Amino acid sequence: MADRSLGSFASRLVALGLTGALSLLIIAPWAVRLWSAHHDLIVHSYAWQPVTFPVELATAGDDRIVVALGCVGLLLAVIRRPSLAALFVTWFAFVFVLANAPTFHLPVFLFLDDGSVAIALFVPAAVLVGLGLESAVAALSPSHRRREARVAAAGVVLALGLTQAPALTTVANPCCVLVRPGDLAAMRWIRQNTPTDARFIINGYQWAYTNWAGTDAGYWLPVLANRRTNLPPLFYAVGPSSNVNRIDDLARSVQRDAANPGALAALARQIGASYVFIGSRGGDLDPYVLAKSRYFRVVYGGGVGSGGGEPGGSDGDEPTAGVSGGGAWVFELVGPAPGDTSSTDTGITPARSSPPRDWKAAGLKSRTSG
Repeated sequence: MADRSLGSFASRLVALGLTGALSLLIIAPWAVRLWSAHHDLIVHSYAWQPVTFPVELATAGDDRIVVALGCVGLLLAVIRRPSLAALFVTWFAFVFVLANAPTFHLPVFLFLDDGSVAIALFVPAAVLVGLGLESAVAALSPSHRRREARVAAAGVVLALGLTQAPALTTVANPCCVLVRPGDLAAMRWIRQNTPTDARFIINGYQWAYTNWAGTDAGYWLPVLANRRTNLPPLFYAVGPSSNVNRIDDLARSVQRDAANPGALAALARQIGASYVFIGSRGGDLDPYVLAKSRYFRVVYGGGVGSGGGEPGGSDGDEPTAGVSGGGAWVFELVGPAPGDTSSTDTGITPARSSPPRDWKAAGLKSRTSG
């Protein structure tokens, strides 16, 4: 019996290996691009790191039910189908080691971490739930009615899934909603009042490893306003390494100079940007600092650009003078010329009495590599 179980496990392991090889062949073009852009990260000796598995991500919402039932399914598989249970355990151990390569002193990094594993854990857990349900049906139903019992159980599961599916269409983590009503109004204004070839500096943060992403609606400027920004979509990270490094360095410079309008203005001139966009969600760029600077002037926000000269336009969603509750801000680079030490003031100062912005709220900064 033991030899038979061992043979079944070996055959399943071979099948899994063949499936993995086929999957690798399918994603080969993508893998080649990743290698060309990040080979220095993929093969590298990293310092030892402790395991910090984010259980809260694996058990968020209804996932905790799926994971719990999946554990029950695994226990039933150990009893009824040990070879299949061993396969799941082997797979998880393999993925866990790859996600914690520095912990096990492996000189390889495949853009997989514990956050990625935790988020995707519901997939094998769902398979184990099905396995547990099948085992329960097999144990509780008469042998001559087993087929009917399985069909009935599958129907119940399908019905439950269909009744719960509509609720998923509205699931969105509030901290990950970058575009808000005031931002949409600003996008309309930008489309109508800025040159089509205008380039904007926007807020960004280091999202995963060396890659950067936007913190507010500025990240959507290319889509919603057809304007260029200093920070393209995340797909830039699989482009040529020279381009990736240039974009990363630029994003890092914007973050470094966010509180230094003079340095930010010099950076804007260097890359040919004539505007700065700060969305409702915000980021390191501070409208208060830029509005008091002699290098930028407010062209949208605080009532400017809304058509009426007062906070709150006819649409009801224009930005007001409050930073967090009002909407977006657009600043135009106006000077002074290099070497000019004169001081000017735009005359518009965003209010500072509003609550702090939430762009650094829990959940916005991803712990995953995808």
